[in-house]
Amino acid sequence: MALGRAIVRDPQCFLFDEPLSNLDAKLRVEMRAEIKRLHLELGSTTVYVTHDQEEAITLGDRVVVMKDGVVHQCAGPLEIYHRPVNRFVAGFLGTPPMNFFTGRLVDEGGQLFFDEGTAKLPVPAWAAVALRDRSAGNPELVMGVRPEAIIIPRPNDSVAADAVTLPMKLWLVQPLGAKMDVYLATARHERIVAHVDARAGLGVGENWPVVLDMDRVHFFEPGEAGRTIASRDFPAA
Repeated sequence: MALGRAIVRDPQCFLFDEPLSNLDAKLRVEMRAEIKRLHLELGSTTVYVTHDQEEAITLGDRVVVMKDGVVHQCAGPLEIYHRPVNRFVAGFLGTPPMNFFTGRLVDEGGQLFFDEGTAKLPVPAWAAVALRDRSAGNPELVMGVRPEAIIIPRPNDSVAADAVTLPMKLWLVQPLGAKMDVYLATARHERIVAHVDARAGLGVGENWPVVLDMDRVHFFEPGEAGRTIASRDFPAA
């Protein structure tokens, strides 16, 4: 009703302060689509404040990520998702959020590896260009992997010979209908989430050779807001 009263006044700008926070999940999705439709129809500038990442990504033409009054990044939603400027932004957007592996960069015969603590993962060529100058002294850094970039092969699936795998133990499965969130752990990192197609046959407590899509990883400096060192160009819309 408040939105209707504002529309009839034909304002130059709409200001929304978490307007959907008190609605149930189904109604939030419906109202989100309705607000998007009205914005496209009216063409008015809209400033929308939300703590809901999905609302920010689906409604925003440009998204401003703030913490403690400080703007960390302002860009289009896809750019922020695929090319976050630091670890805070990377971990804020996405449900489930990005996984972070703390490790060290090692150079073995000219080939760079990210040593996760339980396995050494080859650094892809596109990232090695940015990381080469940081390899001296085995410096600590953080590798970020989105849940959708973690692949759990089916028992009869063939895995490519050059696939990068990391052994993990499965400790929880959360069915979500067509998708499921699978919680995994390595010897060093206790909470890794994969977002995969729902299927039977994943047993809690079992060990799996999990495949990491190294073309979709990110590398950050250490720290909660460590600066992004390497992220691949995001796909064109």
